[in-house]
Amino acid sequence: MCSSLELVLDHSALTPCGDKPEEEKKAIRRLGDILPSIDTTWYVTGKYLKHTQSTLEKELKGHHPLPKLQSSLQRALWELLKSTRSRRHHCKNLPLSSNGEVRLKLHVLSRNAYKDLGQRGSELYNVLGELRDKYGIGGEDVEVVSIALLASIETRSTITLVTVDRGIIEVVEELKRRLSSPSEVNLLKLERPSELLARISCTKYF
Repeated sequence: MCSSLELVLDHSALTPCGDKPEEEKKAIRRLGDILPSIDTTWYVTGKYLKHTQSTLEKELKGHHPLPKLQSSLQRALWELLKSTRSRRHHCKNLPLSSNGEVRLKLHVLSRNAYKDLGQRGSELYNVLGELRDKYGIGGEDVEVVSIALLASIETRSTITLVTVDRGIIEVVEELKRRLSSPSEVNLLKLERPSELLARISCTKYF
């Protein structure tokens, strides 16, 4: 049995639709069905979940039946959002399902990971701000990258950021080039949904 997965899921890796290769759409659906059955820690923040709520409502309307992960998340989002408003739930795992059928857990890091990087005086905050302007990525994308960086700082373990968003990929790749010494950058791993699915398929995570 292998150790659990530690993930950050960009919103592009949650929606099996839009302008992405068919291979990735199929992988997103398949991951949505199998991730709930794997010991997985999914790192989130209050800001991330709020954007997730609006994204899922808008983009998943015509895609029923939904994979288990997305359907469970939709049902639980309101309660999860309420929980993130209380600091006592920060840095804790929250179950995605109350009946224990879902092994995946959400780990709430904070309300806003990007602001947390700034409060820590991290060089990552300033460089990420520069790259946000350079590549024109939105605030929600900055938050996703910040969650992955903050999770790597907190856990000192490899965090996989799953995305098909070109802007996020370019920002993380340049972060790695410019800041090769900080361990939190070296611990950050990029994977497309199809790559994560392939890794799970050939590894004993079940």
